[in-house]
Amino acid sequence: MDYPGSCMDDFCILVSRLVDWVNVAPTAPVVFVEPGFRQDLLTSAQPLVEIYLVTEGAMELDVQGERCSVAAGELAMANAHFGNRGRETQGPFRYGCISLSVLDAPDAKFWGQSPRVCKHRAADIDGLRSLFLELSRLFHGPDQPFRDVLVKAQLLTLLVRAAAPVARPGNMEPVPPQVRRAIELMTEQRSDPKLNLARLARHARVSSSHLVRLFQNSVGVSPMRHLTELRVRHAQHLLERSPLTIKEVAFLVGFADQLYFSRVFRQETGLAPTAYRQSKELPAVEPELSVRGKR
Repeated sequence: MDYPGSCMDDFCILVSRLVDWVNVAPTAPVVFVEPGFRQDLLTSAQPLVEIYLVTEGAMELDVQGERCSVAAGELAMANAHFGNRGRETQGPFRYGCISLSVLDAPDAKFWGQSPRVCKHRAADIDGLRSLFLELSRLFHGPDQPFRDVLVKAQLLTLLVRAAAPVARPGNMEPVPPQVRRAIELMTEQRSDPKLNLARLARHARVSSSHLVRLFQNSVGVSPMRHLTELRVRHAQHLLERSPLTIKEVAFLVGFADQLYFSRVFRQETGLAPTAYRQSKELPAVEPELSVRGKR
């Protein structure tokens, strides 16, 4: 099945708008959550944005003549300002639905300008299904301390995960559990310079060669290449936000040799660590003279 670039781009752009708004909103604008519908979709015209996750079969969405076919493993988004319809096309089908009220959104007019519907391939359908279920549990469950905060955090996590790319460009395979286990170990022990492919493979419970194939298919690079990228991003963060020396940064991100760290960092970022830090420093601001102090 083809995935037009414009359709995928539209979905991610619209999710980004929602994330920017929800992140600063006092409460999450969730008005409806259902993790596993089996009946046809029918939403009356109202100022809502809906997100769907199809987990079985396929459905066709219709937003005032704007149509989009959504199959298992795909997400879709549509505004409900003109009424939404969805029907089964490859049964049996199942889909989750989240409705967000955009009535108080700062760009409320944008969402209601015209019918909108687009889709996106889910990067991790099992993970998204779990997020739908947890959001539904929090939304429909009994009151508890910080419930609104938990709902908002869960919604933001779901939105960010929904817009995640499947992998590197050109890859349509979800990330397998063996790769996730290896990435977890990388994240936890990236400061260990002795972390190597053999240890990653043992932790992932596969052979080294099989782990390399899994990474290439789902992430687009080798495990050790991915580890290098993680270490360099961590180094960038430390250089920007800490007074640590270059040698200390190198050690904390898993390089026993400062010169080798500097060489790798330059290859990845185009700048030496010192130059990178200087490029991120804010210019000093001279204090203004008070009115009384002026002559």
